[in-house]
Formats: sequence, C-alpha cells, structure tokens
Amino acid sequence: MALVILTSAARLLLNQDDQDRAVSHLLETLSTVYKFLLEEDTVRSFDNMKEMLGKIAQVASDAAQFIISYSETKNFWKTLGKNITSETRTEADGYVKLLNSLMQQYQDLAIQNILTNMHHVLEDLNFMRGELGLIHGGSGRDEIGRHGLCRCGFQ
Repeated sequence: MALVILTSAARLLLNQDDQDRAVSHLLETLSTVYKFLLEEDTVRSFDNMKEMLGKIAQVASDAAQFIISYSETKNFWKTLGKNITSETRTEADGYVKLLNSLMQQYQDLAIQNILTNMHHVLEDLNFMRGELGLIHGGSGRDEIGRHGLCRCGFQ
C-alpha cells in the first residue's frame, strides 16, 4: 500500500515537472519574441512587415494569455477529465512551434525583401550607366574609380 502511494506521489511530481517545463519553454520563447519585436531593426521595418508582425503579435498575445490563465485552464481540464500533462504539453508546444514558424517566415520575408531591393538597385545602376554612356559603345573612355565616377576623355 505504501509503495502505491509513493508511486502515485512520484508520478504526480513528474507530471507537474513536465507541465512546468512545457510552460517554462513557452515563456522562454515568448521572451525571445518580445525581445525581437523591440529590436530597433524590427521597429524600423514595421511598415514593410506590418502583416507578418501582426500575426506574430497575435500569437504571442494568445500564448501569454494561456500562461496567465493556465491555472484556471488546468482546473477546467481536470473537471473535464482530460490529461493535464498531455494538454499542457500540446498547448505549449503548439504555441512554441507556431511562434518559431512565424519568426522564420519573418526572416525569410526580410531576406526576400533585401534581395528584391538589391535587384532594383542593380537595375537602377544599369539604367544610370546606360544614361551616362558607361555601357560598351559609349563615347569616350569611362571609368568608375575609387573616388566615384570619372569621365575621362581618353579614347
């Protein structure tokens, strides 16, 4: 009988530890997201990335609300006869995966924007070179030196 009680107590402690780790991991992820959202580069890119940042903020808010109301949610699950450890892990892991996915999407979109901007800059440079006669067949010998555009009259 004592062994059954000790085993049950140990199982409860292990389940609580598992729940605490899941919620703690979610809290760490939220901390990372909030730090990212407050970075200067993120704030500056707000207009370009408004939709993605809105999604991240909404999921972060939902995850924070889950943590705030965790005690009540846990009691509700208990009333429904659900496995609290499993439910906690599922909810916390779901938020962590979604936040990580959104952060990755943000970074991918930022890289895509950089590449698009670089492409536009290169197009503009090629256009300007054509306008200045720097493309082969222009009159005179044109060079771009260390000190900027140098239009030399040498043939």
